[in-house]
Amino acid sequence: TVLSESFAGNLKPSLLGKINPWVSLPNSKAAINSLGLPNSGVSKVVENIKKFKDKYSPEDFPIGASLMVHPAHEPQQQLDGILKSFEMLAPLVDFFEINESCPNCEHDDSQSELGQRMQELISLRDSQANYLPVLVKLKNIGDANHTIKFFDNLNLDGLVLTNTQTNYEDMQNQIKPAEKKLYKTYTENFNGGVSGKPIYGFALEQIKAANQAVVATDSKLKLIHVGGIYDSNDMAESRQINQDVVCLRQWYTGLMEQLGICPWRDTYSLVK
Repeated sequence: TVLSESFAGNLKPSLLGKINPWVSLPNSKAAINSLGLPNSGVSKVVENIKKFKDKYSPEDFPIGASLMVHPAHEPQQQLDGILKSFEMLAPLVDFFEINESCPNCEHDDSQSELGQRMQELISLRDSQANYLPVLVKLKNIGDANHTIKFFDNLNLDGLVLTNTQTNYEDMQNQIKPAEKKLYKTYTENFNGGVSGKPIYGFALEQIKAANQAVVATDSKLKLIHVGGIYDSNDMAESRQINQDVVCLRQWYTGLMEQLGICPWRDTYSLVK
């Protein structure tokens, strides 16, 4: 997720050695992160996308940008920053995701503040030459009918469900015995969001509830299913949901492990 300015997240030099922002639970097909969105800011992302397009000239290759208000800024500065980021990225991307669900960053996601942000963003979107879909990423759907109507009235294009989860006690039965001590130590000391297989059942329930609410309220919102999708069986189960509504799926923690591209670190020293 891109912020308007660079941000260290939880990777602060004064805390190195005192926190571990990422832990792997490979036997449980899971991971926990408390990174807090460290990134170089929107200007660097703009530069990187331009370089990528210049080098590869991609065709039929949609690029989306995930944005969030800067956790270290005051409310007006946050709003100004996310609008600035949107404006800078609009000529380069095909859609936007607004992240309102990071468990490792404090920000005001109350409906009044969220509604104001979305209205400003949608107004800016509508002033652009090309129409850019705007979606919001949520931790959970809550009261599904209410949530769908709320976002539908804001003229958004869709919702992304779900982000990483923090209901640690509910998930602990899905953690393999050899990793329970590490899981308990990490979540008690560093918090963080759980991703991977342990959140799949919850995410599937959420997307099903959202789908039912979209149909029941005759909403125009599209849904993207993310959370714990690990293999082709999960994909197939997700695709059984009404594909006119749930039109895309995102694959992350499971994908990295399946392709062997994630350099899992030895984090078991945490419990020694």
